[in-house]
Amino acid sequence: MAWIKSYQALEKHPKLLKFMKTLNVNQNEAIGIIHKFWWWCLDYAETGNLLDVDPEILGNTLGVPKDMIGKVLQGDCLDVLRDIPDKSIDLILTDPP
Repeated sequence: MAWIKSYQALEKHPKLLKFMKTLNVNQNEAIGIIHKFWWWCLDYAETGNLLDVDPEILGNTLGVPKDMIGKVLQGDCLDVLRDIPDKSIDLILTDPP
């Protein structure tokens, strides 16, 4: 069993509010999705590499709304970011090692 830190400031953090807006979910749902993603990565993506993960399977596992699945990008950030237009990203969720 792994332990993760979850700070109480998360509930009012601007990034959480943006995440809620992007997914069109309430605060409890957003916090739950973030924690489920973290737990899933601890079990199935220990290196943080999600290149081989099907976004739809991950979305279904996390209970992420179907319209969000197409908004998840996979790849090496240095490769992917250069192809993304300026000012087109609402949220980046990451947990670097």
